[in-house]
Amino acid sequence: MINFQHFQSFMAKTDATTTTAVSTDKQAPGLPDIPVDAPVLQDGYSHRPKVEKEILDLLVGRSPCVGNCISAYGMGGAGKTCITSQVIRTNIEVREKFNDGIAWIAMSQKPKIRHLQRRMHFQLLREHLPKDKHGLEGEQHLYIAQALRNSTILIVIDGRDDLSTNSHFDWQNSFADCW
Repeated sequence: MINFQHFQSFMAKTDATTTTAVSTDKQAPGLPDIPVDAPVLQDGYSHRPKVEKEILDLLVGRSPCVGNCISAYGMGGAGKTCITSQVIRTNIEVREKFNDGIAWIAMSQKPKIRHLQRRMHFQLLREHLPKDKHGLEGEQHLYIAQALRNSTILIVIDGRDDLSTNSHFDWQNSFADCW
């Protein structure tokens, strides 16, 4: 079962992990890049149009929600990562809505939060976090939050099992109603 709530920074609790930083989609100039960490779907991907549309409608504001977070949760292998990647990769409306950037953060069992924050900073701002801003999770968080102020961004957190990680990626202080 996949259940959706709402968002402005999409956090998906899923199981997959991936690698790399940012890809360029040459077919959509002026729109944010699709993060390379968003998995590329295999040829045999079985579309779920109803669920994909539900996510898309929540993301672009056609369906009402409370808060600014959508959560997708379910058994491992249910398709949460694939569906989320499909929606982000194929719907230009998502990229138009989140015109300041899209980030895909692949969590692990023991996430290295500071590394993930720096990776997200790079994906969204196209520059490395300055060395003098590398520090504790809270210090990096404050710097990145300031840099992203007034931005319309989409953050997908893939593989998130531990709700305590919310505060490290909460740029608008609004994930309290997320789960």
